[in-house]
Amino acid sequence: MPSDSVLNHFIDKMGVELLFVIGLLVILAYIAVKSIPAYKELHLERIKSDHSIAEQRLDIDKQREARKAQEAEQEIKVQCDRTEQIASQNVILDSVARTMENLSAQTTTLITTINDSKDRSKSMNATVLDTNSVVHDTNKMIQRISDSLK
Repeated sequence: MPSDSVLNHFIDKMGVELLFVIGLLVILAYIAVKSIPAYKELHLERIKSDHSIAEQRLDIDKQREARKAQEAEQEIKVQCDRTEQIASQNVILDSVARTMENLSAQTTTLITTINDSKDRSKSMNATVLDTNSVVHDTNKMIQRISDSLK
């Protein structure tokens, strides 16, 4: 059996190294058997964690969008309120403008009436002065007649 002797001779020469290599392979196999499931579990945990983070980001984005929508609605409401206030103020300003126009027209009418009254007063003053002059002249004449009769 030459093959046994070759094998024995090989084992004798390489025995320690062979046992070391076999032992090393067994250790590596054991480490691989134990670490591969742990690696898969860590990988799954990382995927779950990444998924959880992605869901949280989506929730934050949804909340942000909801807040933006709410702020936009509030801004629209504020703009509508401002528009209503401006419309109210415009109505008030139009009313004030019409009132001012009416007051201006009334003032013009009153000024015209006062000027007419002044003119009539001047005319009446002239008439009174004329009447006074006539009365004064008449009085002088009566005085002269009365003085001449005496």
